[in-house]
Amino acid sequence: AARAVWLTRRPLPLRLPHRRLLSQKSFIQRDHVPGEAAARENSEKLLEERRVELKSDFVAHQEKTASIRGVMREKTLTLHAPPPRLYSAKRAFSFPFLEASNLLGVSARWDDSADGLFASRLTLLGCTGSRMAEPMVNGWLDGVTAATEAVPAMQTVRLSLVEQAALAWLQRPLLWSIRSSVPVEQHGHFYCHFGKAEALRRQLRMENSYLGYVCLVDRTGTVRWHVHSNEPPTEEQVASLAALVVAQQGVADARLK
Repeated sequence: AARAVWLTRRPLPLRLPHRRLLSQKSFIQRDHVPGEAAARENSEKLLEERRVELKSDFVAHQEKTASIRGVMREKTLTLHAPPPRLYSAKRAFSFPFLEASNLLGVSARWDDSADGLFASRLTLLGCTGSRMAEPMVNGWLDGVTAATEAVPAMQTVRLSLVEQAALAWLQRPLLWSIRSSVPVEQHGHFYCHFGKAEALRRQLRMENSYLGYVCLVDRTGTVRWHVHSNEPPTEEQVASLAALVVAQQGVADARLK
């Protein structure tokens, strides 16, 4: 009987393009997709910006942690003691421009323009970044105000730096909370600044946001005296600053001498 003979053939190897050709081809195709190169470049740019922002936030977090540790470690901490006299023109520094509204919802220009906050009178300003700073600020402002009641050309202003409220939707409930905790008679002179304030504090020589800060600003928006501490003032310190304020009332020039 005849046998069927099956002829088998070995399969031919599948030849694929060289790996380099494949990569070059896909690279060319990607570059020719409309808008994809620009989108990829924009994505990389946003990623780099996000990295810089995260690094900045991490550094700020470390600074805040170090600040609050210093306050908690020391019952009384003074980074800048109250000077015995006003700064000379060489040592004085300008109050930085900022956007802030008082608790009545009225915004003010923080400069020496005709309708500015510092125009035509001295300003004793207390700045707080936390509740821990309030006793120190109130001690200075209330004490000096009581000692200079006969001085009409001086105003007291309070500024709260609310750095935790960068998100707009948090500002309104926080503002309500602040308004309810502040005496009604202070609402017109109590201002709030929401958002990051590192640059502002640096210009004010306010190194620790958990400490109180009080400064005397002349009629040109120049800081001529300041103290940075968590320790309420003594009666002697209040009397010393009040005497400096009273001595300036006879100065005709717009700038403190």
